[in-house]
Amino acid sequence: MTFFGSWTVASDLSGQPRRDNSSPVLVIAAIGVASEVLTTVRATVRENVPAKWRDGGLAGFRAVQSIIVSHKLPVAVTIVTGISAKPWHDFWDDGQRAATLLHAGSSEKAVFAQSEHTSRMFLFSMNFAHCAGQVLKRRGWKPSAPRPKRDSVHFNVVFDTDISNLETRELLAVSHQEWADWSNVMAWANIDPTIAVEYKTEQEEPLLMLADYVAGTFYHAHPEAVLNKPVAPVDEVRRAVATFKETVGPALRLESQVFQEKHPLRRLTDPRGPREVT
Repeated sequence: MTFFGSWTVASDLSGQPRRDNSSPVLVIAAIGVASEVLTTVRATVRENVPAKWRDGGLAGFRAVQSIIVSHKLPVAVTIVTGISAKPWHDFWDDGQRAATLLHAGSSEKAVFAQSEHTSRMFLFSMNFAHCAGQVLKRRGWKPSAPRPKRDSVHFNVVFDTDISNLETRELLAVSHQEWADWSNVMAWANIDPTIAVEYKTEQEEPLLMLADYVAGTFYHAHPEAVLNKPVAPVDEVRRAVATFKETVGPALRLESQVFQEKHPLRRLTDPRGPREVT
């Protein structure tokens, strides 16, 4: 049995997940830090990254890049487009209708069903899966024959306290903790993960600054992003991102996809009655 380590995963999102979004792009970033370098990396971030992306700009991003490269930190970035197209609107509308129907049938508000919360669950869980894969890859995991005992890994996922809504926090925690079961990835890989979720400020967990910079910079560099207040000239940001990709190399997993998710409770809103979700 192999233990692939205990990892703190800092996760952040750039862009606003709203039904009517002027910018059709969202970027989620996650950075994994192994327990054996956790104290060192935290101290280095505190010393070299004093402000968030919106204030620190490209100088801060270069400092973040240096930290990631020097400690060989696995990074996952997911760029989601179509955040204004029909599938996005359908997702939100199905969630709002489901929440209304559930509230009508009970005395409790079904806040958990609202797409403000479920959209974040999908986005963050999707990118966490990519980051978990990067962690295992960087630790040398390879497919092997089934064994009586399964390998193991521990993840402590940290989100910013900007996510203040209690229902959103609970939904994110549950979706990450149960990810191994519903994804089937860990069963296929013969790995038993344990996953904890925390909410902290950047002062409490400086690693969040790494995710903030990576998500913000990749968002600014995207050609479809609508920037009301650019942090830096777009051409310079795009060159910085190109350098980051080249410098970080295989430690970076970059995914891009168009949003096509279906709300998990949309079957409740079908006038034909409940149906199988595909």
